[in-house]
Amino acid sequence: IYTQIRTCTHTDMQIRTCTHIHADRHMHTHIHTDMQIRTCTHIHAQIRTCTHRYARYAQCTHTHMHTCTHIHTQIRTCTHRYAQIRTYTHRYADTHIHTPICTDTHMHTHTYAHMHTHTHTDTHMHT
Repeated sequence: IYTQIRTCTHTDMQIRTCTHIHADRHMHTHIHTDMQIRTCTHIHAQIRTCTHRYARYAQCTHTHMHTCTHIHTQIRTCTHRYAQIRTYTHRYADTHIHTPICTDTHMHTHTYAHMHTHTHTDTHMHT
């Protein structure tokens, strides 16, 4: 029995950044920044087992395994600004600006594995 194992590994990374700015009727300005980091690692493994060295006399079994691990990281930063402007009949204006900053971090990890088995029988007759 002859066994051959082939493996291949590659990694993909994707970074997305999105910024949302909107204002409501209370003169509040909201700034949301979302950053998504997606990392995927692919591992391909192929195992071939044959009963003979030569393919024409062999009965071969192919096993293909694919494993992908997704690491999804989402970082959200939001800045809330609201400005309150009061105008008086006097010669000065009172302006108040308050800026809190909040940060939300989310991480999601997903792992799945897929295995496929294929059996091939090759029969050769020589006279």
